[in-house]
Amino acid sequence: MLVSVVMAVYNGARYLQEAIDSILAQTYRDLELIIVDDASTDATGAILQSIDDRRVKVVRLLYNAGAAAALNLAIERARGNWIAVHDADDLSHPHRIAEQVRYLAENPGLAAVGSFIECFTGNGMRDRVSEGELRWYERTRNSVRTASDIRLGLYSGCPITHGTLLIAKKLSTPPAVTIPGCVLLTTTISAPASSP
Repeated sequence: MLVSVVMAVYNGARYLQEAIDSILAQTYRDLELIIVDDASTDATGAILQSIDDRRVKVVRLLYNAGAAAALNLAIERARGNWIAVHDADDLSHPHRIAEQVRYLAENPGLAAVGSFIECFTGNGMRDRVSEGELRWYERTRNSVRTASDIRLGLYSGCPITHGTLLIAKKLSTPPAVTIPGCVLLTTTISAPASSP
């Protein structure tokens, strides 16, 4: 089962190589990584040009369209039936995708799966986010454990942490809306997938 990992990046050179490496080091090998460079002006372009892995596809936008439009363009280009979200400053456990695929295979009625998170500060982040704020965010996100928690969480946002999401492509690929210079997609999740 091909999993398409999607990543949008805008001026994310500081953490980008580590984020890419954590996907390419996954124990689950049947994947592609689609990265949309949202018109970065830092060293992002050079990092992306240096990648020598046939599983990686890079799309460069000529102007900044925003993270949602960039991610939706990556989803539109995805060949897999399942979409994994991985942000340009995320690190995924080496078994993340393998475990998520296994869980979906064991639970064929599911349309999406996420995981717990661990927050940490990177270079230059300590002055912007306190250790206490990180622990609070971790506790809050990791407290979503049941279907009931997910239903309740929908009233205040998405209860599944974005960078842990693996979702059926058919639920994440609505009709395209054309705007000058880019593609903007709107996402609605309304029904469970019938099978993985």
